[in-house]
Amino acid sequence: MKIRVFILPLFFFAWAAPLGFAQLVAPVLPDKPALFPSDPPVNESSSVNRRDRHFVINTLKIYHNETVIARLVAERAITREVGALARQLAADLDAATGELRALARDKHIILPEPRSKAGDLKKWNEKDPKTIDADYIDRVKKVLDDLANRYEKAAKTSRDPSIVAFAEKLLPAVREQRQRADRTSPSPAPEPAAKTNQ
Repeated sequence: MKIRVFILPLFFFAWAAPLGFAQLVAPVLPDKPALFPSDPPVNESSSVNRRDRHFVINTLKIYHNETVIARLVAERAITREVGALARQLAADLDAATGELRALARDKHIILPEPRSKAGDLKKWNEKDPKTIDADYIDRVKKVLDDLANRYEKAAKTSRDPSIVAFAEKLLPAVREQRQRADRTSPSPAPEPAAKTNQ
């Protein structure tokens, strides 16, 4: 009888060892939330490739940096025209940021934390008031040209219909802003000469 009592436990452990002790115990343990949640699920059916992801991420970086600078210049600009241009650009970039971030969420694109370039902010915060308007107009033209090129390329080469639609929608607006920048004068309009009594 004693021999049979010892044989049964030995037979059980010999059978259970290949399965692993965790597999036998796991069904009995209560469910607990994971300590380290996994990354958000990726939509495998999405057409977003690496080039499209780079477009979204890099364009949002430009939006963020230029919005911060535009708000700074709007407060420091000498002429009302340049201040108005900066405020309008900041508002347009804010709206575009919201649309592009929503698109990124729909496509499960993981976005980095937005950061401004410290050197740029210091540079524009310390700009000479005599040149800040002219310098900002030059910068705006370059930025808008860059965005126009990005939109044109995305509209032609992207494989994702949502990104193509976004680029095609924003392209006319950025071209209009570019024309406005061309019309904006960095210097105050000269005051009319005083009339002399004849």
